[in-house]
Amino acid sequence: AESIRDTVRAFHALISCQPCGDLPIERVDKHYFLRWRNYCHHVVESGDRQPTWANKRIAFVKGAFRRCQIEGWINIPGLEDTLSPLETIGGPPTEKAVFEPQELRMVIEAADLWLKTAIMLAINTGIGNSDVGRVKWGHFVQKRIGDKTGTRFIMPRGKTWGRRRTPLWPETIELLERWKVERVAKELPTADDNFVWTTRYGTPIVYSASLKDNPTSLKHGPVALRDNLSPHFSKLLDSLGLRKPNLGFY
Repeated sequence: AESIRDTVRAFHALISCQPCGDLPIERVDKHYFLRWRNYCHHVVESGDRQPTWANKRIAFVKGAFRRCQIEGWINIPGLEDTLSPLETIGGPPTEKAVFEPQELRMVIEAADLWLKTAIMLAINTGIGNSDVGRVKWGHFVQKRIGDKTGTRFIMPRGKTWGRRRTPLWPETIELLERWKVERVAKELPTADDNFVWTTRYGTPIVYSASLKDNPTSLKHGPVALRDNLSPHFSKLLDSLGLRKPNLGFY
C-alpha cells in the first residue's frame, strides 16, 4: 500500500541501528537522512518508480521532522542542516500552502456547528471532501482503546477500501453529539444508516452523480462530483481573511 504508514515503517527500518530496535532521537544525524535519500533515488534509478514517488517520500520525512520540532516533540539542534541531504530528484519541490495551527483554531471557532464538526472530524481522521460526504452515523463505533472504552471512526477508504479505524478525540465526539442533537431538533434522521451531513434536499453534502444527469457539474473521473462543502469552507476563509491560493478543505 502506498501510505504514510508504510513510508514511516520503511524509513524506520532503513535507519534503525538494530533490526528490531528503536533509534534514539538524539543520535539522528545527516548520515541517516542521506541513507533515506539514496534509497529513494536508487528505487527510481532502477526503473521501479517515477521521480514523484521518491520526491513524495523525501518531502514527507523532511516535513514530519520539521513539524515534530515545531511542536516540541523532538529537539534536534541544527535540524535544517541535519535534513540537508534530503534532496529531491529534479530540484526542490514547490512548497505547498498549509494552515498554521492558530489559523485552524480561528476557522473552527468561527464556523457554524455543522461545518465546525466536519472540519474537526477531517483534522482528527485525515479524511477529505468526498469522504465527509460518505460519513454515516453508524461509522462511529464504541470500542475498547487500551484499557478504556472510546469512540472509533470506522469507515473503509473510498479509493482502496482499506481499513480506517481512527480513535476520536473528546473534542470531536462532543461536536458530533451536539450536531446530532441539533439534527434531532430539526426532525432530521440520525439512524446509523443516515448521512451525518446533508443538503437541504437530503442528499449528501458531497456526492458523485452521473455526468449524463448533470453535464455541467465539476468533472471528477467518469462521474461528476457535486461538492457543497468546499464553497462553504471557502466563504468562511474569505470572511476571516485566510484565503490562500490552492488551499481549501481537502
